[in-house]
Amino acid sequence: MPGEKSASLWHRTTHSDKALHRPLVRCARSVKIMGVVIPLIARSPEKGAATSIYLASSPEVQSITGKYFVDCKVAQPAPQAADSAVARPLWDVSAEMVHLAEGEFASARRQA
Repeated sequence: MPGEKSASLWHRTTHSDKALHRPLVRCARSVKIMGVVIPLIARSPEKGAATSIYLASSPEVQSITGKYFVDCKVAQPAPQAADSAVARPLWDVSAEMVHLAEGEFASARRQA
């Protein structure tokens, strides 16, 4: 009609532009769902940091070393944590990522 303006969001878009809309809508729905689910299963930042803060600041654990902690208590780690066949490759990759040369960590510990 003369004088009528289109209010269509897709008025001047191509077919491929429209194809992007569906994944964006799905993504937005996923974000909304995760916003509801995550608080039910995840810890708050305060609770998540509690054990680390406890270990860094409490005199009660000052002399404890080499232990695994959960919720501010000593706990038994998963069996994989004591598997040296798993630990060595993990150490090697970690050392490479932080540019730590072979033997550098041991010499640094001796100096401390």
